[in-house]
Amino acid sequence: MTTTALERFQALLRVETVSHSDETQTDWNHFQTFRDLLSALYPALHKELEYEVVAGHSLLWRWRGEQPGEPSVLMAHHDVVSVSPEEWSRPPFAADTVLDAEGRLCVMARGTLDNKGSLVALLEAVEAAVLRGLRPRHDVYLISTHNEETAGDGAPALVTLLAARGIRPRFVLDEGGTVRRGILPGVTTPIAVIGVTERGITNVELTCRGVGGHASAPPPPPELLATQRLARAIHRLTENPFPATLPEPITELVRAAAPHADATHAAWYADPHKYSEEVTDALTAHSNRSAAMLRTTVAVTQLRGSTGANVLASTASATANVRVNPGDTVAGVLERIRAIIDDVEVEVAVQVANEPSPVSPIGTPGDNGPYDLLRQVVQEVFPETVVAPYVQTGGSDARHFHAISDGVYRFVPFEINPQQQLGIHGNDESVQVEQFERAITFYARLLTRL
Repeated sequence: MTTTALERFQALLRVETVSHSDETQTDWNHFQTFRDLLSALYPALHKELEYEVVAGHSLLWRWRGEQPGEPSVLMAHHDVVSVSPEEWSRPPFAADTVLDAEGRLCVMARGTLDNKGSLVALLEAVEAAVLRGLRPRHDVYLISTHNEETAGDGAPALVTLLAARGIRPRFVLDEGGTVRRGILPGVTTPIAVIGVTERGITNVELTCRGVGGHASAPPPPPELLATQRLARAIHRLTENPFPATLPEPITELVRAAAPHADATHAAWYADPHKYSEEVTDALTAHSNRSAAMLRTTVAVTQLRGSTGANVLASTASATANVRVNPGDTVAGVLERIRAIIDDVEVEVAVQVANEPSPVSPIGTPGDNGPYDLLRQVVQEVFPETVVAPYVQTGGSDARHFHAISDGVYRFVPFEINPQQQLGIHGNDESVQVEQFERAITFYARLLTRL
């Protein structure tokens, strides 16, 4: 009995490859099951390609090309974030087919968009090519990591391995931008956004110390409790956001969209340097995502105080998740945070520090560089869209690959609607069957150019 691409996709979605920051909570048996299932579902691929497991559960395939040099890496990840089943309309790992709000047949399961959909579409394209006796022009490495969601060791281990083997990819493609409507104000045409950089992820700890004791007898003003001093520091950070700027990828994004914008926005987008204030104001007001592309952001995500409601905290602390935009540095961000708080009694310490990724080349249309190659394929598969670069606001494994490649890009070949966007890391994550089929076409065409 033969299975269809959709049935294979559903089978892989049903494997609960949930990763946890505390790896003792991760059930690695599911990851072994997933690997075994891949081998069974894609026999031609596993017979033709060299295959190995890295860092315990990350996967690496090498598809030897006809010519030496200029290798490419196409990557995804097979771990998924946890779920709250009671908040889903269907069991999150049943991979049921249902009709969505648009009346289109879709598959609902954790991982459909993030990121098993990309992985399975890629493997489907490679399996079909191998069965037809095709080979790429140059070596193609397929990668799927096992702990992307927890910023784990899979991707760094793969980069170390490839570097040790002297492999320097010309082109790397990981998860990232999608095809969407409404990305920019004044533009209704769908835009395929390709991440050419991503913001650095830095965690900053704010700590205040003060008088402890019983809450029935707090010190009188103007003395501040540790919690009050911390609250004041957080308020100052909230009231003084980092300034908005227009990184090069965003200027290129709005320029590409200008011919498709309404009259007012078209004038601004066509000359974003002249109308920088209008563009930044428009994008800031449009959505949280468009605003985040323009500035370093600081979000306080964790608070810690005393152990009881009637106990004054002698120490109060907060964790701020900082996303460092291209053009800023971790050192500069820390300096600005300290200046905004303006209180030497608030300790500011870095827990995790990551600089923003380098900006991969955009080049010019027709130069046949890595970005142009990707642009051409996106345009073929999504002919009604505008293709443009952008700053990826979230993190991905791609950031590690800048160490071995100058051409690192972030894009998943799905045109998704706002409801689907909410499902990523949310509830009722789903992909339309025709979207999945289109993704297979995307990878099939991309492979012919590598």
